[in-house]
Amino acid sequence: MAAATSVVVLDRGNNTTCTINLHGATVVSWRVNNQEQLFVSHLINLLLLLLWLYDNKRVHRVAERIHTHL
Repeated sequence: MAAATSVVVLDRGNNTTCTINLHGATVVSWRVNNQEQLFVSHLINLLLLLLWLYDNKRVHRVAERIHTHL
């Protein structure tokens, strides 16, 4: 018996797709004309978690700086 798939790929045609991880209903890819539209850095998430554990006020300042540079 084959294992159930853990992702769903929505294909609209014209090289436009959306990939969704069913574990947590997370969009992991969104491609238009075969160009990735999402950028997610796991390092930023880890940095924010560590900062939150160390100093919750500092997280907000770092998050604001990251947001203004995106």
